[in-house]
Amino acid sequence: MTELVAEFALVVEGRELGGDVSRGASAARVYKQLTKQRSANATSGVLFGAEGAQQRHDGKWWQSESDTWDLLARLYEQRQQRRDVAMDDNMDASTDDDATLSDFVRAQDLLERDGQLAEYVEVRRWLEDTAREFQPVETRKGYLFYTRRSIRTQDTADSNAMSDTTQLVTDIDPDASSRQRRDIAIEDHEYTTSLLRTLFEYVRRGRMSDAMALCVESDEPWRAASMKGGLFWRDPQLED
Repeated sequence: MTELVAEFALVVEGRELGGDVSRGASAARVYKQLTKQRSANATSGVLFGAEGAQQRHDGKWWQSESDTWDLLARLYEQRQQRRDVAMDDNMDASTDDDATLSDFVRAQDLLERDGQLAEYVEVRRWLEDTAREFQPVETRKGYLFYTRRSIRTQDTADSNAMSDTTQLVTDIDPDASSRQRRDIAIEDHEYTTSLLRTLFEYVRRGRMSDAMALCVESDEPWRAASMKGGLFWRDPQLED
């Protein structure tokens, strides 16, 4: 810890630290690298038992510290860029009156003129970039496969078998459960829960294309259509 404090002090004093500061990198970026290296050192050669658990805890702590410095560096650079733009005579030029521009271009113009909104977007990007790895659900073809099979069984089985499935929906569509106030098969319910969790994790990381692709590959394209409605429309040909 003493060594790290000394390294931080060098940055504060403006001295060179491995050449990074001398090339004009922000202090926050250097702090980020220092703490990131600490995280890597803490988890190298992880042991088992209590000592290993402490090493993993320390590694996560230093990684969180590194992520925090990364956020500060991003916001610092965002504000520095705004100060530079403010000196440009064209800063006040707006695209509001140009009917040929796409929503995407208009949003970019708004971000250039609204500093607070630009910072919100940068925080969102930071959250996406620092999200931890996760295990996505497997792709499964056939919407409500087990519910569909139970409905077929209900149509052909005797009365005893029918009594086991009378609480299931009789239609296969996304609104059937709420419309009929009935359930879907437990296997389908478990898969849907895992699918929705994976979609959240993709969106959480800004991976909208992966989320929409999973919906289509899992035979639930209406979910992809709903998510696509939240994206900015753009036509590169109109932006040239």
